[in-house]
Amino acid sequence: MRLFAGFVMTYHWNNHAVRLDVEVLGELKDLSQYDEFVYNWCCYLTEALEKYVDYHAENYLSISVCIEERGIRFFFDFSGILTDIQKLQNKLQCYECAQGVALVEQHMSEDEFSLMLTIS
Repeated sequence: MRLFAGFVMTYHWNNHAVRLDVEVLGELKDLSQYDEFVYNWCCYLTEALEKYVDYHAENYLSISVCIEERGIRFFFDFSGILTDIQKLQNKLQCYECAQGVALVEQHMSEDEFSLMLTIS
């Protein structure tokens, strides 16, 4: 997933209000067919976060990629301060997922949220 890897490796080259951390768990698997979608989703999510976070707070987004036999799961865990949860939720709900991809909202509050993206 060269686009996703490039996004992760260059994210901190610019000044962002959200710090990014990534971990990959599981066996090596070719996910190149999902690369463009995952890259676009991560760009969309981080841009949305930039609009709705308190720039004076410490904001962190952790991305965990879990590769399993039954499918791939991407966990997005945010901690920090959100200035408008409702607008962020609306923006994330508007994103159109690719076929075979599902976005599951786990939890959202003023200072944290967890989202899961599944690929089957």
